[in-house]
Amino acid sequence: MRIRKARLKDFEELYKLGNSIQELKTSDDKGFLEPEDLKYFLTDEKSSFLVTEILFHTHSKIVGNKIVGFSLAVQEGPTYASLVYSAVDPAYRRRGIHSAMLKEQEKIMRERGVNSIYLLATNQDFVNVMKRFGYTEGKRLTWMYKDL
Repeated sequence: MRIRKARLKDFEELYKLGNSIQELKTSDDKGFLEPEDLKYFLTDEKSSFLVTEILFHTHSKIVGNKIVGFSLAVQEGPTYASLVYSAVDPAYRRRGIHSAMLKEQEKIMRERGVNSIYLLATNQDFVNVMKRFGYTEGKRLTWMYKDL
């Protein structure tokens, strides 16, 4: 397993993975990110976009790397950031991938002077996972959006 900074050349693989993870979809008719937004975050200096990749084997032969998780944090101000996405392919969960990515993301944000990270959770399972990492629930919010 290797965690590294995401690159623009990862776009296709990330877009496919993001849209395959049901928890990331904002509604039944929307994917997790518009393609141009994903490309923006892959090149934005305020963003910390990490991927976790593993060696991909076929018949005991290493054929390359496969991205199995990603984490996107955006520094919103001098001392705070938002964790926009943190997801792992369901087939690779419960292997410490999310934990390793989150620790690396927090390390990067601390190095930038960030002292708090906030996030929006899409389901109670994710809330429970994040509580295990020391995150606490804030006030109740209603998530809203408007297409322009």
